[in-house]
Amino acid sequence: MTRRRMLGALAAVPAALYGPARAQDTGPVRVAQSIALSGPLGELGQAMHQGAKACFASINTKGGVNGRMIELVVADDGYDVKRALGNVKGFIDDKSNFALFNCMGTPMIEAMLPQVIESGVPFFAPFSGALSARPANARNVFNIRASYADEAEQLVQHLATIGIRRIAIVYQNNSFGKEVFDATQRSMDKHKLQATAIVTVENNSSDAAAAATKIAGSDPEAVL
Repeated sequence: MTRRRMLGALAAVPAALYGPARAQDTGPVRVAQSIALSGPLGELGQAMHQGAKACFASINTKGGVNGRMIELVVADDGYDVKRALGNVKGFIDDKSNFALFNCMGTPMIEAMLPQVIESGVPFFAPFSGALSARPANARNVFNIRASYADEAEQLVQHLATIGIRRIAIVYQNNSFGKEVFDATQRSMDKHKLQATAIVTVENNSSDAAAAATKIAGSDPEAVL
């Protein structure tokens, strides 16, 4: 499915599903994004936001979605759960926003999902591969990326295929990192590989230098 068709499908969700208050027939289709434009993952968040803007601008120059332009509304959460929750509450309360789009970060998405699901507002492309971002029977949450488990399996399988045996693991000390670590460890066990070192880093990278030293000291051939 092309990006244009995916967004067209999003814009065409029947009013009966999400309520007449958001079923506006004219004007721009407003999608709202809470993302880290600052903080430890600000560089990634800015790149994601600029990519989304470029995609929507391209669609708009071709006539938008059924003649309606897509307007991207953004709020910086700094990769902070409390700020993200405040942003999302504001987005949901503003009835001119049709959907949430591409919000970033497993801890943030885990925290915001209950109010998003309760609101019925469509949540398109949450940027997380966590199982917690895929709640059963959540009719308004639309994931388009692979799970962390699938990604970890492909990475480990590739390294094993090309003969890499000495692998170190470094992960963020939060729910995102722990889920990725668990998935990676399962894949390494499957391929009969043992980690040369297992290291965590805090969200603000305050201990990154120490983590790098420990990883380097384990003499790995690859780092996951």
